[in-house]
Amino acid sequence: MTIRLVSITALALALAACAADDPGPDGPDRIACSATADCFTRGGTCSGGVCVADNECADDADCSDGQCIADANFGGLCGDPTFGPPIPGPAWDCDSGADCPIGQGCADGLCAEDGECTADADCDAGELCYSSNDDPGGICASDRPATNPYCRSDGTGACRSECNSDDTCFTGATCSGDFCYWDDECAADADCTPNHVCEPYFDAGFSVCVVDEDPECVDDGAGVCRLACESDTDCVLGGGCESDGFCHASNECTTDADCEGDDICHAVELWGGLCGPERPE
Repeated sequence: MTIRLVSITALALALAACAADDPGPDGPDRIACSATADCFTRGGTCSGGVCVADNECADDADCSDGQCIADANFGGLCGDPTFGPPIPGPAWDCDSGADCPIGQGCADGLCAEDGECTADADCDAGELCYSSNDDPGGICASDRPATNPYCRSDGTGACRSECNSDDTCFTGATCSGDFCYWDDECAADADCTPNHVCEPYFDAGFSVCVVDEDPECVDDGAGVCRLACESDTDCVLGGGCESDGFCHASNECTTDADCEGDDICHAVELWGGLCGPERPE
């Protein structure tokens, strides 16, 4: 993937406070930092207690490729306006979008911002144009299973799909602060309903409740070991959730007389007994 960033001279850095289109009487509103990771809102590198970029500029003459575009936090940044506002350089290394500044995604090991492509034809051979929501702009990346090119950093160490409304999120998620959040996100097993556990959602930087592959039954007070539940979705081994807070099956039985037709009552620990055809010996 081609990252469109331009390095500048020390002189350009010194003049960056006076961008081509003056951002304000007091110069750029620098982002304070103590480490580069503190520049997560925009990008760039932490230097002298503020975030700086290697593609800062004072005017077009400082840019060997593209032009100087005014920027509130950096004074001016070299870039091609065809692809939208330039991102502060250098591009951060990343394994997933969670490693990038807010709103950027991970494309082939480097953070990138939406806008460099609108279709696969805009990308180099072997790359595809990925957009995290319904917006037309996207980032070019190889089609590899190792990273999720659709997610964008939310600035809190997580990688999420961007959104404009709940309708632009996937089923089971809602839109908040321009990012999609799963309805069943969690921090610990205690945040999940019965028979579910809290596990990381791939490498996205957050966890969700998933089905416990080995749920434990509890005595229901009548000598039957059942799964506790709050709703039918907690009955992960079948049946439905009843008002007593346990999972029940519609074909439960105590004796053969409880069954219809030629079915008999088979002893089953989880249900006490279940009606079914007689099994050959």
